[in-house]
Amino acid sequence: AGNNMNIKHLEGVESEVPSNKMFLAAKHLIQNAVESLKKNNKDNGEINVICTKIGDNVEISVQDNGPGLMCQLDLACELGYTTKATITGGTGLALISKMLREHDIQLNYSGENGARFSFLAPLKAEKV
Repeated sequence: AGNNMNIKHLEGVESEVPSNKMFLAAKHLIQNAVESLKKNNKDNGEINVICTKIGDNVEISVQDNGPGLMCQLDLACELGYTTKATITGGTGLALISKMLREHDIQLNYSGENGARFSFLAPLKAEKV
């Protein structure tokens, strides 16, 4: 029994969204997944980070096998919402959602078999 993280990515794929913003969004989603698995004492926790080219977009998804959200995504994305016992929580999903909205990107959530957060970012047009 142990915890696993799998990362699959696409070589040479560039997005219109600055890479530091996409990295930061993915980092926060991974951090949330790790915290969820720890909080729920998942001995066989698993996190999958997958980048998939879909048409003229790249989809970044972070999926875990934890309990998922206990509320609607819009509530979880409100500044100050937290499931943590400490006062310092409540900025992760709000920050991610705001940062993505600045680039007209929506954060999506699916709660089947854990939590799956994803977003689509437009690819850079190829130079001719």
